[in-house]
Amino acid sequence: MNDIHYALRVMHKSPLFTCTVVLTVALAIGANISVFGVVNAVLLRPFPFSDPGRVVQVAEKSDKLHLSSFGSSVLNFVSWREHSRSFQDLAAVGSAAYTLTGSGDPEQISGNPISPALMRVLGVTPIAGRTFSDDEENPGTGPVVMVGEGLWKRQFGADPGLVGRTITLNGVATTVVGIAPASLNLISGGEIYTPLIIDRRKEIRLDHEVVTFGRLRPGASFQEAQAEMNAVSARMGLQYPEIRDWGIRLLSLTDTFVSPQLGMECWYFSWQCSSCCSLPAPILPMSCWPSRWPPDC
Repeated sequence: MNDIHYALRVMHKSPLFTCTVVLTVALAIGANISVFGVVNAVLLRPFPFSDPGRVVQVAEKSDKLHLSSFGSSVLNFVSWREHSRSFQDLAAVGSAAYTLTGSGDPEQISGNPISPALMRVLGVTPIAGRTFSDDEENPGTGPVVMVGEGLWKRQFGADPGLVGRTITLNGVATTVVGIAPASLNLISGGEIYTPLIIDRRKEIRLDHEVVTFGRLRPGASFQEAQAEMNAVSARMGLQYPEIRDWGIRLLSLTDTFVSPQLGMECWYFSWQCSSCCSLPAPILPMSCWPSRWPPDC
């Protein structure tokens, strides 16, 4: 008790020192909470997909431009889908903004045009209704939408009867065909999903506007898929000279969402936590496996 009284007297006599200590501790606690949030969401808690170890990002890369991974173009995505054999499915995710009207005040909502195959790639199913059919990526099909779980609960009171009704998006009456699970938000970041319409006449092969994901076929390894995509890239570079300086890089989901530096820091933090709490040591993400010690990442 005397120690507490003494500490309080010191703090009272040195307010500047006290403020500095309190601020430092507060920042340290905030930083640890932030890091643990990343550790928990990405490194400790499994991805909310079926067999997520078989889901990879198929990214473009350019050694000439010093880009180790980059978005892909719609045309390249289509070519990959036609020529690769290592994947059960490939799916692309774009980004868009939608204005929702007719259900209260107009609301600007972030969303994503997605390939109909995306939910098959991730191994998730709608909460209600259906996902997009493959032919709904073709130009001229009727406007349809999947509403994200969060928006469904917030804006529509989790009403299952929303499926089959129409809502107005960007001034167009659009039929709600399904309710997308919240897990889809990890990949997309949006709350509204429409089919990614593919019109080859309007696309540019160097327009890197989508992110592509694929699910490996049973028996196909990550290394085999990478080797196949290297060959696909080489053939495409001969066929389309404008992309001859671009290649293809596969990334695991962990490598997609965690930078090497952050991955190393999160792993070290979670390793410290496991040591203190007698928990199994976490696995270091593949992107941070050091080729020498100390590691560069």
